[in-house]
Formats: sequence, C-alpha cells, structure tokens
Amino acid sequence: MDISSLLCLPVEANDEAQPAPPVRTPRTRDQVERPTLTPAPTKRSSPLDAPAAPTKSPAPSKPPAASKKRRSNASTTLSMVPDKERKRAYRMSANQRERRRNYEAHESRVYNLTLDINDLRQQVRYLTERRDLHVMRSLLTRQHFERDVLSVVDRILCGFRDEALGLTPNERGFFFSGILPGTAATGGGHEFILQRGRPIFSHRAVAITSIRVLSFVGDDVEADDEEAAELRRLCGGSGGCVVETLGNFTGRITRATITALFPHILCNEALVAQLLGLRIACPARLLMYFDGQRRIVQQTAHADIMMALKSLREARPNDFAALMGRSR
Repeated sequence: MDISSLLCLPVEANDEAQPAPPVRTPRTRDQVERPTLTPAPTKRSSPLDAPAAPTKSPAPSKPPAASKKRRSNASTTLSMVPDKERKRAYRMSANQRERRRNYEAHESRVYNLTLDINDLRQQVRYLTERRDLHVMRSLLTRQHFERDVLSVVDRILCGFRDEALGLTPNERGFFFSGILPGTAATGGGHEFILQRGRPIFSHRAVAITSIRVLSFVGDDVEADDEEAAELRRLCGGSGGCVVETLGNFTGRITRATITALFPHILCNEALVAQLLGLRIACPARLLMYFDGQRRIVQQTAHADIMMALKSLREARPNDFAALMGRSR
C-alpha cells in the first residue's frame, strides 16, 4: 500500500484498529487463582501502525468453593517435634505412689497440729489476760480494804485523843458495835487511855508516829508458816490484816490512872499521894487485827511502862518496886 492510499483511509477505520482498554475489577479475598494475561486481538494493519499493549483479563467476582477448600488444605502445615522435647505420659511406681500417700497424710497431720498450736496460743493468751485481771482486781480489793481499815484506826485513835470520840455513850456503843464483833466492844487496849468512856490521864497528849498495815492474810493455807498460821487464827480466816500504830502518850497520873493500872496500891495512900500529878511519857505500840469484814477481832497494846516511870525508878527505887509488884 502506497502512501496516498494510507492518507485516504477514513478515521473510523483507524479507531477500530486501536484495542479497547482493559476493565479493572477489584480483587476479592477468596480469589485463589491469579489472573492470566491474555493479549487482546489485534487487527492486521500496516507496518506503520503502533503495536498493541497486553491487557489483564477481569478477575471473577466470586471464586468457586473448590478453590477455598484447596486453600485451607494448602495452609495446613506439619511440624516435627524433637524427641527430647516430646511430652510423654508419666506413670509412677508403687513406691512413689506410697510415698505420695504418706506425704499427704503427713501434710494433714502438720496442718491439724498447726491449728491446735494456734488454738493453744489463743487459750494461753486468754488465760494470761484473765490472770492479769485477777491480779489487778486483787490489788484493787486490797487497796480498798487497806484504806477502810486505816480510816477506822485513825478514827478510833482520834476519838481517844478527843475524849471518847466526842459521842454520847449510846452513839459510842453503836460505833464500836460496827467495828467490834460481839462482846469485844467493851474490852481491849483502848482501856489504857479510857476508863468507862472517860480519860484516865490529865493534861494528856497523844502523838501518833505511824499507822500502817503490817501484814495481810492470804488465801493459800498450805504456804503458811507458824507465824502466818497464828496470824490467820487471830484474824479469823483469810482476807484479814494486822494494823500497827506507833506513837507516844504523855500525861499526868490521876487516881483514875492508879485505879485502872495499879489497883493493888490503893490501900497505900502515901504511895498514891506521891504518884498523883506525876508526869509520864510512854511510848506505845497498838496492834489491831481485822477480819475479812473489816471488824476488829483482836487488839493488843504495848506500853513501855519502864520508860514512862524511869524518873520514879531512879529517884525512889523502893516506891517503884512496890508499884511494879503486882501491876498489870
């Protein structure tokens, strides 16, 4: 074909010679087969025509089910585990099973013993608290008891100093009946200072040096020695105590004093006249025994008469011998 004929060809014919552009469709996830490239059909033309470019065929919109199954089979992989890493089923021997049973029994006993030990510790703690409370209660009870008996002794001594407690005979009897059991209210060491409710010394003065609880009577009878047993007998059982009072008594001898202390010399008027008005200073020690009800069950007065009559003994030994012949 010559050049003139090529120039005379229509434009439509030239358009038909051009291949159609490929249509691109989106790929799906389930697509298995890759699309194959197929060359578009070309129309035989002259050597001056441009060569046609290869195009891709459109992918199918939905892959077949067989391709999906083929893919799942293809994704399954087999891996080889080394022999040393392979986990085998372990079977214990009879000795091992026996040791395991014995160890389980041992663990059970240890657990039970641990519970018992914790329970015993709790009981010991509880008993320790009870013991401490009992000791504290005993100390408080003893302090209250000591306070009460000391107040009773102080009131009695102040009453002796202030002429029979400053009470009438009936009131005085009521007071002593509360602190003295039975007939003990009319006897005892207070007769050294009072005689029928009246003082037996003139120009008297009482100086109290100390008042203290000498000892308590405990509840443990088996732990008593001879002195503690005698103290328990005097106090009438457990719960009592002994109160010691030390002091000095100063006064002048009257006829009431001679009647109370030296009645055997009343027939010797000369000696009585020489003793009247004699000033004496007598150290005294008073012991009062209380029972558990805070009542005085025993009282003992110790007066140093020899020290009180020291001046008479040095000045007139004969009169002193006659005075002390049958004195109380």
